[in-house]
Parts: sequence; C-alpha cells; structure tokens
Amino acid sequence: MKVTQKTKETEFHNWVSGIVGKYDYQAMVFDEPSEYGIENGRVSKLVLRLNRKEVAQYDRGWESDTAPTDPDVNVAVDAIVRHYA
Repeated sequence: MKVTQKTKETEFHNWVSGIVGKYDYQAMVFDEPSEYGIENGRVSKLVLRLNRKEVAQYDRGWESDTAPTDPDVNVAVDAIVRHYA
C-alpha cells in the first residue's frame, strides 16, 4: 500500500499528514524509535480516517475502541509504520 505524505516533518513540529490507500492519516513521528511508538518505532501518535470517520487511533498505545480491527486498516497502519521506520 502506497503512503503519500502531504506535510513534512520540521525541526519543531513532528506532525505529518498524508494518504495511505483510501485513508487519510495524521501522525506524530519522532527522529528515534521509542517504546511508546507503534511496534517500538517512530510513530507515537496516529489517526486514520476514511471519509472523515476515524477508523483507528494510536496515542502511545491502542485503546480497545480505537485499535484497528479491519484487515484493510491493519495493512494501512503497517504501511505507515514501515514508511517511517
């Protein structure tokens, strides 16, 4: 799944946004991997939306009601994590 980044990381602002497959995303991405990142990676916060509806949200951990349950959403999350590895 292709990840297209719309905004760039800057020195003081680690939020990025873009499109992955049919989903829009916003993510906080740090320079170094962290225990708080998805799979101990650089993405410490992530919101994934489809048609403006939130389908997954990670904020230093998955909550039961915001964790991705759809296989398509899982593929999108994996693509984002790999993109920012």
